[in-house]
Amino acid sequence: MPPFLSKSSILRLLTLWAGCGALGWLWYAPFTGGQVPGWHGLALGYSYLGLPVLLISTSVGLALPALGGGLFGLLLLRVIKPQWQPVARRAAVLLAIAIAVGVLLSMAAFPAVLFGYAPQSHQAIAAWHKIYRTVYVAPPFDDNYGPLMLLECGRWGLCHEVYRGYTDVFSAAVARIEFQAGPSQLALYLENEWAYVRARPATLCVAQSAALDGSSDAVICDFPVEN
Repeated sequence: MPPFLSKSSILRLLTLWAGCGALGWLWYAPFTGGQVPGWHGLALGYSYLGLPVLLISTSVGLALPALGGGLFGLLLLRVIKPQWQPVARRAAVLLAIAIAVGVLLSMAAFPAVLFGYAPQSHQAIAAWHKIYRTVYVAPPFDDNYGPLMLLECGRWGLCHEVYRGYTDVFSAAVARIEFQAGPSQLALYLENEWAYVRARPATLCVAQSAALDGSSDAVICDFPVEN
């Protein structure tokens, strides 16, 4: 065993791995799904793991047969060439550790790959003591279509989802949040319509297309725009 991997070091690394996995699977994934509240900055920081983990997991997956063959070759070398046993053993241990680290890191941080977190626009409303943010949630390897979530963030930075709509990456980029002080209302403009309107205490309107079978009527939101 390499000297830098003492029992205490292994325990710390496993604790860090378990914490990262719990953060991703038990909080980040539900938060980007709109199921639990959370902190925008923490979610944004965690999402930065997406691209490195995607590269690592892809590399490990593609190289796994070669890495497995190399590990088998090193173990076989220990039998064929007894004089090379110390070198072969150290190399085999290091290779096994590299494979394990790549697999474990991918497992722990894979929510960042499955659920990308791309902030788009934000609007601070001093009178409400709130900040509203739009965030596009889509995997970085396939981000053409995905949910756009509207977050309401209060004091201490805690945010929760108040609206979610499925759209494309270009519409999400140009979606905007509008606030009118006169009626004290906020609205989200998405795909050429007011998709969501709320007052300070509650939601006023959520736009909805008519069902294809005609069983329900379309819901169109009206938002008073002041000149």
